[in-house]
Amino acid sequence: QRCMDAFAELAKPTIAVIRGFCIGGGLLMALCCDFRIASDRTIFQLPEIKLGIPPLWGTYRVTHTVGPAVAQEMVLLGKRYRAREALDIGLVHQIVGGDELDAAADRFAAQFRTLPPLSVGLTKMMIDRDVDLTSEESQELELEILEQLSHSQDLSIAIESYTVKTQPVFMGR
Repeated sequence: QRCMDAFAELAKPTIAVIRGFCIGGGLLMALCCDFRIASDRTIFQLPEIKLGIPPLWGTYRVTHTVGPAVAQEMVLLGKRYRAREALDIGLVHQIVGGDELDAAADRFAAQFRTLPPLSVGLTKMMIDRDVDLTSEESQELELEILEQLSHSQDLSIAIESYTVKTQPVFMGR
């Protein structure tokens, strides 16, 4: 569990590229990623209950990704989902043909290449923590993050590039 938590807490956005069967621990590992892109032929399932054991390492992630009603079907019944169903319930962000999977993931990742890494990492952390915070706690966290960013080199770069109308090149500091 510590390994999966550490992976989920990486400061950089992570993308799971999923093809074939995504079952049990593989599905729970994919849920540690911020984004999931799957082949249109992918099958998702948490079959552990059918083996007499509950899934370990991730019912929290399942529930927070798809909601309690769908999580109950997935976890308590071991329901199998095809790619289209997984997209419909929010388990994946995108489905593509199997031969397009790597290119789709590359295009998706390219969106992050010009963004300020420090802001992206702190915002990712804020979104992850917001799940368990009250509105007031979330606002406090936002102010803490804003304070951290206000002293960053990336903020200075963003302001300067906006002022002189150039494309910023962020340093991640």
